[in-house]
Amino acid sequence: MIKEFENTLYNAIIYGFGMALSKYDAFSQEMLLRDVGRNIIDYLKDYGIEFKSGSTAEETVANVISTFVEKGFVDRIEVTNTDKGVYGKWCNLVGIEAYKKLFDETGSPFISCPLTMVIMACIEPFGYTVKLNDVSFDMASRTAESLEELTLMPIPKQGEANPLVYENIRLYEKAKEKAILLEKEISEHKKTSEMLQEKLDDVQSLNKMMIGREIKMEELRKEIQRLKAIVGEK
Repeated sequence: MIKEFENTLYNAIIYGFGMALSKYDAFSQEMLLRDVGRNIIDYLKDYGIEFKSGSTAEETVANVISTFVEKGFVDRIEVTNTDKGVYGKWCNLVGIEAYKKLFDETGSPFISCPLTMVIMACIEPFGYTVKLNDVSFDMASRTAESLEELTLMPIPKQGEANPLVYENIRLYEKAKEKAILLEKEISEHKKTSEMLQEKLDDVQSLNKMMIGREIKMEELRKEIQRLKAIVGEK
């Protein structure tokens, strides 16, 4: 029952995110998807899952897909290079119900696919993105077939991209920079506090030692005076 709900919830998230993304223009989608992809990469890295970058965009894509297949994102994949792009047959793809629904309603089935977002983030340094040319679904066998190619990242025309997205990204980057600076300041303050505490501990230890010595000296002085008094009486 829990596993069934987890699967349904996963599909619901993929569908909901995809529907929200479909309202943005293509260039804004590109920026958002790459940003989400980077966050997915950072999150998975904390759990020991990393994606190796290749010497080319094609090699990097192959490495990312291999990792996803290894982790059970899809049972099996058949990949063939063609003149029109890379043909892929995805057998028992996780989230296929959501991808099919997105395809029926928006025409963009993999807009919110984690694999797509990670690939987009990983090949960004090469100046490429992923373009879907064709797709079909066989829900009986839970199989998706796609024809995709790597293309140069799009450059928006004047007024084409949503300015709100630009502003949100700009504010996010500024907030991120401030957070990093604040974290650095807190770390430095913590180190300074620890150093001051160590020095204070040393001073307090020395002070206790000095006080102890003074007490001993006072006790010795009184003992000497007592002994002198005794000797004087004799």
